[in-house]
Amino acid sequence: MEGRPAGWDSIQGIRISPWKGQAIDTRLVLHAFFARTDSLLLIQGTSSTRDASARAVPNKVTQRVSSWLGDMGVTHGVITDEAVAAGGLRSASLAILCYNPYPSDAELQALQAFLKRGGKLIVFYGAEPRLAAMMNMKLGGYQKADRPGRWASFSFPQSQRWVVPARIFQDSPNLFTVSPANRSAEVIAHWENSKGQRLNEAAWVASPQGLWMSHILMNDDMQNKRDMLVGLVGQFMPSVWQASARRCIDYAGRIDSFRSMADALAQLSAAAENAQDEGRVLALIEQARAAYLSMKASFEKGEYAQVVGLSRILRDALMEAYACVQQPKRREFRGVWDHDGAGW
Repeated sequence: MEGRPAGWDSIQGIRISPWKGQAIDTRLVLHAFFARTDSLLLIQGTSSTRDASARAVPNKVTQRVSSWLGDMGVTHGVITDEAVAAGGLRSASLAILCYNPYPSDAELQALQAFLKRGGKLIVFYGAEPRLAAMMNMKLGGYQKADRPGRWASFSFPQSQRWVVPARIFQDSPNLFTVSPANRSAEVIAHWENSKGQRLNEAAWVASPQGLWMSHILMNDDMQNKRDMLVGLVGQFMPSVWQASARRCIDYAGRIDSFRSMADALAQLSAAAENAQDEGRVLALIEQARAAYLSMKASFEKGEYAQVVGLSRILRDALMEAYACVQQPKRREFRGVWDHDGAGW
C-alpha cells in the first residue's frame, strides 16, 4: 500500500507495472480484469503476537497454508488481525487462524459475531481460552516434547468421513493442548509417537463452530497436508471440491520432470524393461493409468471428492514406479535427502 488508501471499494484507477525481462520489443495485452470477494479468508497474525519480533512465525505459516491451498486450486484471501477487528470477515463464511495466539478484545468480539451469524473457524495453535470457549472447546496448557518423536504424526480414525488422509506425519516439538468442552465437540485426530502408538493428546477437535489443531502446520508431509486442508475446508465449503478436482486432473503425472500424465506413463513404460522387477513397475503403471481414468470419470459425474482421493492413489503408484526404475551404477553410493525426518 502507498499512502492511506480509502479501501478496496473506493478504487478509481489501476496501475499495472510489469518488470523488464529481456531487452526485446514486447507487447502486453490485458485480456481480462476482475475483482472477487473471497468467502475463505486466512487471518495473518500481526497484533495477536506479543511482540513484533515474533511475527516471522505467523507470516511464514500463513504463507505456507496459502501456498498449499493455492496448489490445490482453492481461492482465498489473506487479511490481518487488525482487519478482522475492523469488520473484515463481513463477507466470509470460513476463516482460518493460521497462528494467532493472543487476539485482542476487539478481534475476539469480531470473531464471536462471525460465529453467531453462522461463520466457521479453523484455528491453529491458539492460546486464548475465550476463543476456545466460543467454539465449545477448552484449552489445557503448553507442553514441550521431552524426547524426539514424542509427537511424530497424527491420525484420523474416521478419515473417510472427513475426506482426509488417514495419517499425517509431523514431528511437533510442542503443543497447546485442546479438548472438547461439551458433547457438541469431539476429538477427530490424535497424536502418535514415532512408534505409531496413539497418545492421549488431541491433534484436532471439531465442533459445530469449526476445527482446532493443537499445533501449527509445519513444512513436512506436504502433499498429505494439502489434501487434508482441502478435505477440512470442504466440510464447510463444498464448492472447493470441484476446483481441487480439476487441479488434480490437470496436474496428474507431474512428478519430477514429467510434464503430464501421458509423459509420465511413456517414460516409465520405456524405463520398465531395465528395472530389476519389470512386472512390478508395469503393474504400478497400470494402477496409475486406471486411477487416472477413474478420476476423469468421477469428475464427469460430479464426484469431486472422489477425484481428490483417487489422485493420492495415482501419485503413490507413480512415485513407487519412478523409484523402481532408477538404475544403479557400479560402485555407486546413494544418499537421499530427508530434511524434516518425514521420508521422501
